[in-house]
Amino acid sequence: MRQVLQTGVQTQLMIKLYLQWAFVESNKNELMGKEAEVASKNKELMFKEMSYRELFLFPEQIKSNFLEGLTMFCSYIVGGSISLLAYFLFSIPQAIILSIVFALSGLFLLGVVTSRFTKLGWWKLGARMLFLGALSASVGYVIGQVANNFR
Repeated sequence: MRQVLQTGVQTQLMIKLYLQWAFVESNKNELMGKEAEVASKNKELMFKEMSYRELFLFPEQIKSNFLEGLTMFCSYIVGGSISLLAYFLFSIPQAIILSIVFALSGLFLLGVVTSRFTKLGWWKLGARMLFLGALSASVGYVIGQVANNFR
């Protein structure tokens, strides 16, 4: 029953996405409904369609796990180095503020670079990455302050 319900919800989402991308105006509701129904019966096709239509990703372009892991490793090293750079160049009080500025700037740039691999706008992805990074850092800071009060 749950699988049927989930497939129905996915089918409705596919219809909505197809209608959003449809170029044919005549009978587009009927045509897109049929397209979504066909896609919902094939799990692999549904995955590809949802990846492309909803996330703007192309599953065929996914490379090897090793290459993906190496890319992530290098990204963490470069991203962490951006924040640490301020501590090598400035005094501690100045470095704290500059480190935050460097980190947030790096997050925005990461979002901009990410936009090259999707169809979403660079400004929107940059702002999203900046917001999520700032939110994560704020939550981490608050948890650290709360934990520090219990020592």
